[in-house]
Amino acid sequence: DKSPNSLSMKMLQLLENEDDVNVSFKVGDDTVTAHKWILKMNAPVLFDFCDENNEGSHITIDDTTPDVFRIVLRYVYGEEIPESATILDKDKDIISAADRFGIVGLKLAAEAILAESLVFRPNTVADWLVFADSKTC
Repeated sequence: DKSPNSLSMKMLQLLENEDDVNVSFKVGDDTVTAHKWILKMNAPVLFDFCDENNEGSHITIDDTTPDVFRIVLRYVYGEEIPESATILDKDKDIISAADRFGIVGLKLAAEAILAESLVFRPNTVADWLVFADSKTC
């Protein structure tokens, strides 16, 4: 557990507070806000989306859900790894988003939790191998 005064907890509080946000993402029907300078330092791929967008308009993020995008941002801000149950529930979605946005630490953590849980069963091995190959896992 992290101390409420730790830097990572303060960074997560910054994410939850909409003061001083300067970028917004449209993910599904949700709007998710962030700070460009945090993205620039911790998620350069996401920051590049900001550079390609007109100032003041939402950046549309496809191919993920608002919940998974928030998981990505929580990792970007505070290196928060979701609970194992969340990763097991949203396994490929989290790995795909982390891979797409270049969030290597989250991707590796999700892969490790999946490997520990032995979700690889004889009837799913081929599917997982194809997925792993596509995401260079």
